[in-house]
Amino acid sequence: AELMSLYRLLFQNCGKACRSVFLPDFQYGILLNTMLTDRHDSMIYGYDDSRIFTEIVKIQCYMDDIPEESVHLYDKKSWMEDTEHQGCFDAVTVLVPEGVEPGRYISTVPEWHPVYNYMNSGTKGELPMILSALPLLDEDGVMSVVIPSALLYREGKEAQIRKYLVEEAGCLDLIMLLPDHIFHSTGQNEVLLFFRKQRTNKDIMFFDCSEVEQFNEEKMNQIRKSWQERDSISGFCASVEIERIRENDYNLNLPRYITKLIKLTEVDLQQKMKRIKEIDLELKEIEHKIAMYRRDLELDGSIHDIARTGSSGSLG
Repeated sequence: AELMSLYRLLFQNCGKACRSVFLPDFQYGILLNTMLTDRHDSMIYGYDDSRIFTEIVKIQCYMDDIPEESVHLYDKKSWMEDTEHQGCFDAVTVLVPEGVEPGRYISTVPEWHPVYNYMNSGTKGELPMILSALPLLDEDGVMSVVIPSALLYREGKEAQIRKYLVEEAGCLDLIMLLPDHIFHSTGQNEVLLFFRKQRTNKDIMFFDCSEVEQFNEEKMNQIRKSWQERDSISGFCASVEIERIRENDYNLNLPRYITKLIKLTEVDLQQKMKRIKEIDLELKEIEHKIAMYRRDLELDGSIHDIARTGSSGSLG
């Protein structure tokens, strides 16, 4: 539910009417509810080899009064063979958190497209999936992506793709580190990326939501306001210029741009001193009781007698 709220915030406040939507792997078809801005004038495309998930999407669209002719479902093989959908979609969403097999590409990339040079044949991974989705967007399309956070700082091919997304494509607009309770993962946190093909901003917004316990109305309003105004809040979000990212060799790991605040706990010294005195009194009372018990049991005399007997070497 919290991820749905974040998607709703992004898609409904991006300035783009999301009516033509593409969803790879329909097990996440529930995201439709957060993306569509006009359900009665929507075109939905997607693929999945699971009949169960495609049936769920059909039922969902029926419940939302989306006409049957507006829903185009493919199996993955048929979709990959279709190359007529380049540049056709207002919105795309990709959801491959940790533990989810990213597979190959989302679509066949034409050789003329700039991302083609960054995609080696047979390469698997989340970032190539993002690249293969970009050609599907129309001239001002938007895309949301959830991937493992390690992809923000891995070297090698991932670094080259990050450089392309930041410098050449210039469409990466927001990076948000998610709290681990959203996916209940046992490893690293996931990050939410948001892309906008047409944007005038020369920065990228970073949000550290790793310690957010609940995305309530107040928190969502804070995210919306900071995102729209490109604001920086210590320990929570930062507007980062491309030049700074360039200096960091396109490493997008959040600790490089957002410093976590150290939570200081106020200490009541008077209360602490009072408690220390109480403990001292308790210790004195315990010591007094121990002395009484030793006297009543004649433990001190017995110990001395044993010691004296032992030293003389005579035991009887």
